[in-house]
Amino acid sequence: MTGEEGKHIIKVQWKNAGFGQWYSTSDTSDFVDFQIWIFQEDAHFEFHFGDNQADPGTYGYPEATNNPNPGPSIKFTFDDCSDVLSYYSSADNPYYNYYNMCQPNYSFVDGTPSKGVTYIITPDENYVGISENDLKRFTVFPNPANDVIHIELNSELSKIESVYVIDIFGKIIHEFRKNEITNSVLTFNIETIPPGIYFIKVISKDNLVTEKFIKKRI
Repeated sequence: MTGEEGKHIIKVQWKNAGFGQWYSTSDTSDFVDFQIWIFQEDAHFEFHFGDNQADPGTYGYPEATNNPNPGPSIKFTFDDCSDVLSYYSSADNPYYNYYNMCQPNYSFVDGTPSKGVTYIITPDENYVGISENDLKRFTVFPNPANDVIHIELNSELSKIESVYVIDIFGKIIHEFRKNEITNSVLTFNIETIPPGIYFIKVISKDNLVTEKFIKKRI
């Protein structure tokens, strides 16, 4: 802890923080150095990144994801599950959003943040949680399903960056890219995927929302 009374800064450091060897493409030499700074004066905190040794294989490419530039999931949880701040898109200049973790949500930055990059999280006294409208930006039907699902988008199509179909392990099963999203209803054939629980993640310029669907056993 540093600083004078009323302006203390608590610094917690992880040196050579390693990765679980979930995939054959990662190994025990992979690591990321980072610190979390908590500021007493205004209650904001900062995430400081240092050296790292990580590459796409660290995060499971191509064994667990078809994304050639995968990265970590960086989340800050404020209560049991309904208010979670998550980063996504470019690791060095990411977007962030609050979402509901009561419905499992997978969001990741692209790659590992570079040495010297800092994420700053400042409390917002006007933030009052996630509204039902934020959680209903799209619908999935039929649900459960066994052959196809339809994804009805309720946001402006011009604002949507991409739509992902993801399994429970975070692996991307399919991606609808921006130039493919020309209709408010997207259709995805699920006949060839195993029965189980999956998630649809819709990323727009100002939001990130996830919804669950079930592939039925025949």
